[in-house]
Amino acid sequence: MNEGAFLQDLAMLMAVAGSVSLLFTKLKWPKVIGYILAGVMLSRHTWGGSFLSDESSVQTIGQLGIVFLMFTMGLGLSTSKLKKASNVVMPTALLDSVIMICLGFTIGRTCFGWGTVPSLFLGAAICDSATTLLAKVIDEMRWSSRPFVKYVLCTSVCEDVICVGVIALVTGVANGAGMDIPEVLKSLGGLGVFFVSVFFFGFVLIPRFLTSIAMRGDDEALLLTLLGCCFFVSYFAYRFEYSLALGAFLVGIIGGSSEVHDRIERLVDPLKSMFSAVFFVSIGLLIDPLRAWDCLPEILLVSSVILVGKFVNNFVASIVTGLDVKTAVQNAMSLAQIGEFAFMVAILYAGLIGQTDNPMFQIAVGASLLTTFLNPFLVRASDKVGDFAERAVPEKMRRYHK
Repeated sequence: MNEGAFLQDLAMLMAVAGSVSLLFTKLKWPKVIGYILAGVMLSRHTWGGSFLSDESSVQTIGQLGIVFLMFTMGLGLSTSKLKKASNVVMPTALLDSVIMICLGFTIGRTCFGWGTVPSLFLGAAICDSATTLLAKVIDEMRWSSRPFVKYVLCTSVCEDVICVGVIALVTGVANGAGMDIPEVLKSLGGLGVFFVSVFFFGFVLIPRFLTSIAMRGDDEALLLTLLGCCFFVSYFAYRFEYSLALGAFLVGIIGGSSEVHDRIERLVDPLKSMFSAVFFVSIGLLIDPLRAWDCLPEILLVSSVILVGKFVNNFVASIVTGLDVKTAVQNAMSLAQIGEFAFMVAILYAGLIGQTDNPMFQIAVGASLLTTFLNPFLVRASDKVGDFAERAVPEKMRRYHK
């Protein structure tokens, strides 16, 4: 990595992100959309040459945004909230993931005339809602304390976990190994060990350690200690081919159980704002507008299936598991999108076949971008839509989650 080029790119990104933030704050539009648009405008795909010296270094910096963003969202979720949400999020995530995989596979086979492998990858690409996008949108709106937030964030994290197993399965099919169930079970078993290890050692050691450091009044030591744990666990998640977001989110939950979580959240907030902006700019850099335009009908079809399918899946599952109508509507509207895992699946498929201009790649990336653009507006509207639905349903159909 060239030092001068890196500093030039970082200066360009910060200047653009700052300008976008000011503009979209004035317009009262979600800033995440502005960051993605800025990435598209800076990309080599749009003008034939990039405004950045090294786009790959930007992608690396953007990964820090995932870590900081998911870490701070985890800080806001206590273990007591998670226990209350577990009977909702696990069935919801499983139902939504399975149905969306089936829908994606069916569309690939019947509507696009694809073979088994690209159809399976399309199903995998649309099965997982974007945790990082949700965290950013909710954070911008200052809605972190809303009742539905713990459900949508935990559901999306559960879908991330399910997607890890799905990726192992479809990769085995693509490589000619067939439906390699033992490999999937091995992947999910390793993920279970990772979960148990992080929570066991984390809850035993970290909260007490943080409290002892906080008593000395040293904010710098407090922040660096917990961030060191966060990056250490995120690194292990990455090495075992899990999501960076997963590792950071778990450490955030552990930190949230300490008595100083509010203080830590205040200290890490500036870093979160900086690097999360870079992450969403880096997503925009991946978009090729011309190729996406060529696949526009297919992108619109897949996006419609995502919006409708995920809304119905999550609404029904939320109601069945005991949530009230308004919370169910907010869950469903918030989770009606796909994001970073769709990019991961699309890039994985492109690597397997050796080309990024294939239809599956363009459709998955295009649908992810479109639903990402729509999601902030859906989340914002979910409050009023939820109130309307609450009033509209008959009294006997209303159920409340305690």
